[in-house]
Amino acid sequence: MADELIYMLRVADAPALHEQLTTYLGLMQAPDYVRLAVHAPLSNFGYDGHEGQLLNIQSAGLLVGHRIATTVPRLFVPWQNVAYLADGTGLVAAIKAEAEANEAAAG
Repeated sequence: MADELIYMLRVADAPALHEQLTTYLGLMQAPDYVRLAVHAPLSNFGYDGHEGQLLNIQSAGLLVGHRIATTVPRLFVPWQNVAYLADGTGLVAAIKAEAEANEAAAG
């Protein structure tokens, strides 16, 4: 089995997407972030400081990009390239807390 490449994406503010994620991931509310693992790498060219977002879940795959920034390219990721989609909110919170603790210790 090949190693997966994992991307952390913010979940776009879209009620239909939130409803789909709560169903797919078995959650009570949609996560703020998702981990998207893929078999082939995705390009992050053109994001220039913008946070990647999961924009839409479709029958053929996922749409990734940025909801507002028109300069960010949108990527369609077919289901064949997806290893898994997971809640990433807790991991992002842990990473931010660790970074803040490191800043405080250095500071």
